[in-house]
Amino acid sequence: LILDRIAIGEKTMTFSLPWLAEHAGLSPPREGRLIIMIDAAGDPAVLVRLTRVVPLAFGEVSEAHLAREGMPMRRVEAWKPLHEMVWNAKLSPLELTVDDDMPVWAEYFDVIHGASVS
Repeated sequence: LILDRIAIGEKTMTFSLPWLAEHAGLSPPREGRLIIMIDAAGDPAVLVRLTRVVPLAFGEVSEAHLAREGMPMRRVEAWKPLHEMVWNAKLSPLELTVDDDMPVWAEYFDVIHGASVS
């Protein structure tokens, strides 16, 4: 489970889409922000603090950016097709699609509190 990988400190970064945040009326991520991650049941599972936010284009994401992703998502060849599929499903209702120029935020974080959630 992703939350287990976060709780043990293996995965200490994620990506989000400015287009989806804007559509939902959410403010951009910022360093120092606390985020409560919830499990599949909707219960709080992990508390993290954003330490760095890097704006990129989707096509610029490299293995250097993925070094703190969970395994096996540290390879562009694995990360890119999975994220294209997931994000295209979320963007479709907005009549948008993933392309290499699409903006993304690489969000790096420290785990403040986490426990195994499996």
